[in-house]
Amino acid sequence: QARLDFIRGDRSQEAPNGTLRKRGKVLGDIVNSGVAYSGAPSLRINDPAYVSGFATTYASRVKTLFVGANDGMLHAFDSDTGDELFAYIPSWVVPRLNALSSTTYQHQTYVDASPVVAEAKVGSAWKTVLVGGTGGGGQGVYALDVSDPAAFDAGKVKWEFTDKDDASLGNVIGRPALLQFTDRATTYKYYAVVASGVNNYVDDGHFSTTGNPAIFILDLAKAPGTAWQLGVNY
Repeated sequence: QARLDFIRGDRSQEAPNGTLRKRGKVLGDIVNSGVAYSGAPSLRINDPAYVSGFATTYASRVKTLFVGANDGMLHAFDSDTGDELFAYIPSWVVPRLNALSSTTYQHQTYVDASPVVAEAKVGSAWKTVLVGGTGGGGQGVYALDVSDPAAFDAGKVKWEFTDKDDASLGNVIGRPALLQFTDRATTYKYYAVVASGVNNYVDDGHFSTTGNPAIFILDLAKAPGTAWQLGVNY
């Protein structure tokens, strides 16, 4: 419990009063992650339901900065005040979080890649979606519904996609893209487009036998709890 509280920002058990590592700052170092900004929804989308519905509803939402840090978290900050709105920990970095509180800690990378934020139609509903990788922190990408950053909770995690789902995924170091493609003659859907990154051939239990790079097109509307299936939802 003390380690968990440490991760959440509690400093009461840091040395010399406690047995956990003394930090200079609660926020971890930001190295390779760029910052993504989200203000009022874009007005460039020509969809009456979007303009009169989604864009109007969220026109006054809190302006937010998103950035990954090597404390294991993607952080969301109120861009006016600097106050933290929420933090999200990708599941694949969780097994290494215990190292952060060790007094013999040697620097590791955790969420060390740049996120992207854009409006997208997810199923039948418009959302503001954030997609990001973790760079050297692990082989996976995640998608979050950040339509209302001030009201974010676990239910706003859309999905995660890792090398356990497809061994060709490596350490994603580039910024993903949110793009619209047609899947039938007149039907368009939004997808996260992600380059496979580096080191997908490294034997970590799930690895590419060829080492060939790949581009992944991931369905933003994949239902929670359903498996990733090549040719179906990616």
